[in-house]
Amino acid sequence: GFDGDVLTLVTDNSSIYVGGQFSHYRGQATPGGLVRIDATTCQILTTYFLSTDQVTQTTALALSGSSLFIASDGKLYQGASIASITGLSLIKVDAATTARAAAFLPNFPVPALARLLATSGALYAGLFKLDATTGIYDPAFVLPFNTTVHAYALAGNTLYVGGLFTGSVVQELRKFDATTGAPDASFDAAVSFDAVVYDLALSGNALYVAGDFQHVGSQARPGLAKLDATTGALDATFTPPGNWSFSAAGVRALQLLNGSLYAAGDYIVSGG
Repeated sequence: GFDGDVLTLVTDNSSIYVGGQFSHYRGQATPGGLVRIDATTCQILTTYFLSTDQVTQTTALALSGSSLFIASDGKLYQGASIASITGLSLIKVDAATTARAAAFLPNFPVPALARLLATSGALYAGLFKLDATTGIYDPAFVLPFNTTVHAYALAGNTLYVGGLFTGSVVQELRKFDATTGAPDASFDAAVSFDAVVYDLALSGNALYVAGDFQHVGSQARPGLAKLDATTGALDATFTPPGNWSFSAAGVRALQLLNGSLYAAGDYIVSGG
């Protein structure tokens, strides 16, 4: 396995891109905490950073077609300077060849990024919406908070954002217009968690939410909940197993596959 923490995963179905705070996988060097492995055999297919690149970790990944977007803590990519004035970087590379897309140059100090979301034309990175080709941020897209984004989900022109957002009201999950960043006030008013939201998964009009929360509103939902994606109403028929509990890390990741929901995190299932 890995010799450190895994922080981010994306897949193209045949392979899995893994980022985190590790330097080796199965005894092989994975510089910068980034590796692409075969989804069936789990063998290494590609590494991206060089051992001399001074990259300590990969914190977020996004995949759109053949383009892989990488948020990392470090100065170089394959020997070339990439860090912004913050010492952090956000780059776009060809997922297969590892070549960096030279035209993608974010025009702002890159912040620490816990999550990315890519479409064919845009990259959502923290509080910013960027042009997926140039990296230039869209000034028309403004989110009304200034804290870390831990989760995204996109349906058409609707963007769901998870984290722990402070402002006039503390909120953990919000719904926005994906073009302008305008909030959906009725959805936001219907949703209330008691701790951070870490991941989101959409299936039709069902929005699955993971985090280290214990309650949604007044209803017990330890780490996992299902909402109506339009209204934000809690689905009373969907509850986590009664025999599980979790540490402060909570449920960190969700994946929908063939009608099943997979949840990953630091939790305990009692009695089995």
